Amino acid sequence: MINILGKKVKIFLVDPEEGFEMRRYGQADTITGNIKLNKNSPKEIQFQTLLHEIIHFWDEDIGLGYPNDAEDDEAKDKINRLATCIYLLFVENNIEFDSLLKYDNQKGKTRSEDGKRREDVD
Repeated sequence: MINILGKKVKIFLVDPEEGFEMRRYGQADTITGNIKLNKNSPKEIQFQTLLHEIIHFWDEDIGLGYPNDAEDDEAKDKINRLATCIYLLFVENNIEFDSLLKYDNQKGKTRSEDGKRREDVD
């Protein structure tokens, strides 16, 4: 779990077939406070995707002005460019990003042993 502007946000590693469309690397739900990341992506891509999803939370809270339409390619491109800039800031200054990649499920398992989705399990 991480905090984004005072909101507690859970991060889940998910199988892309179960969590969201295959073409996606991640997904933010600003209402439930969940971020899903593709468990098959390399750690660097997961971090860059996490930054992208954090920007959606920032936009929701402070109004950065990005359209909330998931199909708006121009908005996604702007968010990706900003996420890449933040990612490079970490990389170029040797800032560890592992501390932000704190997953709220174990090893990418999206279901608990009793079959419930981990997002629904406390």
